[in-house]
Amino acid sequence: AEAAKETLGGNPAKAEAAREATRQALAQAMDAAKEAAAKAAETPAGKPDATAQAKAGEKAGEAQQLTQEAQAAAGENAPQAAEASKQAGEALAQAKQESGEAQKNIEGGKTMDAAPAQQKAGEALGKASEQIAKAMEAAIKTPADLEKVAKERGVTVVESPLFLRDEPIGDLGAAPDVA
Repeated sequence: AEAAKETLGGNPAKAEAAREATRQALAQAMDAAKEAAAKAAETPAGKPDATAQAKAGEKAGEAQQLTQEAQAAAGENAPQAAEASKQAGEALAQAKQESGEAQKNIEGGKTMDAAPAQQKAGEALGKASEQIAKAMEAAIKTPADLEKVAKERGVTVVESPLFLRDEPIGDLGAAPDVA
């Protein structure tokens, strides 16, 4: 909303700053969601850990807050990014809730009851990851946007050479899903 307001108000520098804030919040949300998923995956099956479960819920909550900030920053300027951020936030809220339920079950000695909640939390984290990716896609409209997001993520944008569907793609190698 801020970027749209500044664009309409004739202040492109402030509009770009608002878009940059959106990109940064989305990148942070993606990192937090990935970290929460990794923490949840660290615990071997059959050995539930209430502390790890609490940490996963905490990280899901942090990611949810970041997606809310991204949604607010995207606003009217990027409605698709705002909607995807909203959906990611909802999925993260569900992951946090399910993680809390699993933690309660683990702490109460009901480890078998924790498994369904952990499964639902994992599914919600997967959905959140997909929605954050959609939000980032919606926020990247120009090559300059892509360069900024890549820089924030610590990666380099490279252009691939031409390739046929069944050939390796430059440094990426064989990637049938991409071709």
